[in-house]
Amino acid sequence: ACTSCDTGKYKSEAAQTSDTCNSCPDNSGSPAASDAEDDCIADAGFTGSGSSVTACASGTFKSTASSAATCTSCAAGKYKSEAAQTLDSCIGCDTGKYKSEAAQISDTCNSCPDNSGSPSASDSVDDCIADAGFTGSGSSVAACAAGTFKSTASSAAACTSCNTGKYKSEAAQTLDSCIGC
Repeated sequence: ACTSCDTGKYKSEAAQTSDTCNSCPDNSGSPAASDAEDDCIADAGFTGSGSSVTACASGTFKSTASSAATCTSCAAGKYKSEAAQTLDSCIGCDTGKYKSEAAQISDTCNSCPDNSGSPSASDSVDDCIADAGFTGSGSSVAACAAGTFKSTASSAAACTSCNTGKYKSEAAQTLDSCIGC
């Protein structure tokens, strides 16, 4: 009786008289009784089959073993410098920063515009929300005008006007310290 090649091995020629099965290329495996190198499918962290198995590039990962599937890009707002990653261990941009492109390989995150901030792993300038004393988001952050204030940080809300009979001569105020006329 013929003996099949073990897992991780293949043999394309028939009628062999000894165990002359070939090992799959590095970072791949195959089911038992495989009869071609293309049956060798990439391990987690790698993509492809047969002789075309390659490591997932920096900024990507693949958690599924025994799959020729392509590697998944780190989401926008995240990056990873190491190659051959098996988990989504991509690192999010720090708070106050964002990155709109996926598959980044290093911390090339952009700082939010002045007087605004964002949560970690933000993927758009629009995630940058105005600080206290300012209103708007993204590239539209502006100081509260004289006669207005805003005490809430991380909010695109409009500035609040001083009550009737009160004023405030300074801009970008964070407290209701309007003065009576």
